[in-house]
Amino acid sequence: MRLKKNEKGFTLIELAIVIVVSSLFLFTIFKALALYSETLAQEQTEENIDVLEASISRFFQQNGRYPCPARIDAVPGDADYGREALIGTTDCDHESFPGAAAPFFNDDPSGDPLEDLLVIGSVPIHTIEPCLLQDLVECETRDLYLTEEALYDGWGNRLTYAVTKELADPTGNFQNSLGVIDIQDENQQSILEEPYSAHYVLVSHGPNGRGAFNREGNRVQDNCVTFEVSGTPTPFPSESGIHSERENCDLDDGLFVSALLNETDPDRRYYDDVISFQLVELSALWQRTGLSEMINLNEGGVGIGDFTEGTDAPEGELHIKGDLQAVDLYADALCDAGGNCFRPEFLGGDAKTTEDTTDPLDYINTCANESEAIVSIENNQVTCAPVFSGAIIPGECAKDDPVTTTENEYEVMVGYSNETGIVCERLYP
Repeated sequence: MRLKKNEKGFTLIELAIVIVVSSLFLFTIFKALALYSETLAQEQTEENIDVLEASISRFFQQNGRYPCPARIDAVPGDADYGREALIGTTDCDHESFPGAAAPFFNDDPSGDPLEDLLVIGSVPIHTIEPCLLQDLVECETRDLYLTEEALYDGWGNRLTYAVTKELADPTGNFQNSLGVIDIQDENQQSILEEPYSAHYVLVSHGPNGRGAFNREGNRVQDNCVTFEVSGTPTPFPSESGIHSERENCDLDDGLFVSALLNETDPDRRYYDDVISFQLVELSALWQRTGLSEMINLNEGGVGIGDFTEGTDAPEGELHIKGDLQAVDLYADALCDAGGNCFRPEFLGGDAKTTEDTTDPLDYINTCANESEAIVSIENNQVTCAPVFSGAIIPGECAKDDPVTTTENEYEVMVGYSNETGIVCERLYP
C-alpha cells in the first residue's frame, strides 16, 4: 500500500495576486523615495543659492561692485577656474561664455544697446574666497564661506550667474539704476517694478538641466530649440514661440523667466527651473560716491523716523527722530528732540579748557582742577566733583544667624560711601 502525501502550492491566480500586491507595494516605496530625493535636491539648490547670494553680498560690501563671472565651462585644474574673467584688470570679459562672438545685450526695446550689456558665466569662487587656495583654516574660522559645492544645484549641475556688466567692472561707475536684467513670468509680464532693472540673477536649470553645465564643463543640452538631447526626448517646450523655460536655456540675452513649476504639460509650458535675482528699488535721492560713501541729492532737509506731515519737519541735511544705531557714526552735532545739541568730540575728542563765546556749540570736557573728576554732563558743560582721597572706612556686612532660622540676616556689599563706609543690602529679604 502506497501512502500519498498531501502536496499543496499556489495556484496561478494566487501567484498573480501576490505579484500585483508586491508591485504596488514596491511602486509606493520607490515613488516615496523619488519624492524624498527630489525634495532634498530642491532644498539643496535653495540652500546653495542662499550661500552664493551671501558671498556675492560680502564681495560687494568689500569692493563696491559685484564679481565678474568666471568662465562657466572651466573645470578644476584650469588656470582660470573659479576666477573672474577680466580683460586686463579693468573690464569684465563679455566673451567669456562659450561660443560668444559679441557682447550679450539685454534686449530692452527702450534702452541703448551699447549701454545694456551683461555677462554670463559662473560665480568666481576663488576670487570671492581666495583663502580656499591660500589658507583653508582662515575660511573655516568664519561662520559662512563659499565652497565649491555651492556652485552646483541639487541635481549636480553648475548654477548660472548673469550680472550687469557695468555693475561688475572694477573701474565702473556703480549706480543702482544701471541694472539691465529683466525677470518675467510665464505670461511674458515683467515681475519687476521697473523692467530691465535687476542687477544679477542666479539660475538653477532644474531636474532636466536644460541650459546648464555639468561638473565636466559640458553643456546639458543641444541647442535649446529641439526637445531632444542626443535623440532622447526631454521635457521641454517643443515650439519655438513658447516662453517659459526656453528663455533660461538660451543664455544669449538679459531676459529670464521665473514661472510656476509645471511638469504636466511637457510639450508647451514645461518649467522646472529655480532662479533668484537681486531686485533693486530705484532711488533718485541717493548716489554712491565710493565704496561705503553715499550722498543725498535732495535740496531740502532729510528726515528719518516718524514725522507728522506738516509739523516737526526735518530742517537739517540729516534729521533723525528716534533711536539711531550704527557701527560707525560721523556727525557735526548730536541733538535731542528739543534742539539741544552737543558735538560728538565732547565725549572723547580734543579737550577745550576755555569757552568760545562765538561758538554756540562750544564745549569744555575736562575739569579745571586735576583733583576733580567729571560726574555729569549738562548743557555742553561738565560738572566736576573732588576725587575722594580720604582713608578707607572698614566695615563688614551682616551674615545670617543660624539661630534665627525663620529670619535671613545675610547682606551683600552694593557700594561704598566716603562718609559711611561700605553700603550693604539685605539679600532675599
